[in-house]
Amino acid sequence: AAARDEALPVVFLGALSLGKALVATTVGGGLESWADGEDALLVRPESPEALAAALRRLLENPDLILQLGARARETYERQFTLDRFGRDFRALVEEAISLAAHRDAVSG
Repeated sequence: AAARDEALPVVFLGALSLGKALVATTVGGGLESWADGEDALLVRPESPEALAAALRRLLENPDLILQLGARARETYERQFTLDRFGRDFRALVEEAISLAAHRDAVSG
């Protein structure tokens, strides 16, 4: 996806969830979510040459497509499932309750 500024596009999450190989620009939230050559190919923004080179790399190496897709799915499972968000949200709420209880105990 060629973009100039996006946090984490929904299309990326869809591709990750389906285990598809990604070619993405080095802008936005993607940099925190995947590593170049491991679960995506990252290219400089506004560089058609870099994008073409990444696509050529995939076309010339079908095994890389499978490898990136499998790792993309692993990244999705590890970082983006509803279960993960639920666990993280629950931990956040429990921490807030604990801090509030501690504050009340100290001040009360």
